[in-house]
Amino acid sequence: MPLHFSFDAGKAVVKPPLAAVLDRIATGQRNEATRVAVSAPGDAGAKAGASLAAERAASVHDYLVGHGLADARVSIAPGAAPGSVRIVVAEAALP
Repeated sequence: MPLHFSFDAGKAVVKPPLAAVLDRIATGQRNEATRVAVSAPGDAGAKAGASLAAERAASVHDYLVGHGLADARVSIAPGAAPGSVRIVVAEAALP
């Protein structure tokens, strides 16, 4: 999802367009055997880019957990592409 729809510059609070996508993911995956990996970039050229990226990814994680996904099913993945939030839904590995 494009970064400008996801977070305001310098902020880690989920914006309404991203919240709408996360709501659909949380609702659709709540009872499924899937895992969700999230990653988010910092702002281009910002000194605290890595720190902001981690805060943004944690914000997405917390949003999904707060909307019904089990904490163990939502992970933070490194390496978001500049300018976009990445959310990957995948089947959970069989035991």
